[in-house]
Amino acid sequence: MFAIGYQVADDIADWIGDAGDQSVPCSFNAVQVFEAAGFGASALAAARDLGLDRLRASAATAGDLPNGSGALLRDLATRLAASLSKAGAPA
Repeated sequence: MFAIGYQVADDIADWIGDAGDQSVPCSFNAVQVFEAAGFGASALAAARDLGLDRLRASAATAGDLPNGSGALLRDLATRLAASLSKAGAPA
């Protein structure tokens, strides 16, 4: 879960650079995958929603681990979700 959320957050941050980079022939990211799947103008919001869902689920799951062993992952997932929630349309 966390890996998907993290990658989507990174893809959204890199989206403009990836889309215009002609030196990288296969520079795909989550936003471009949603565009190719027919999401059109809502591709960014769809990618963002997927990332938020995975990060929030990761934070909740990490918070359930015994003896606070998931606290660092929970905190990171929570921070990434907060940052991602500012990108694009409201969730």
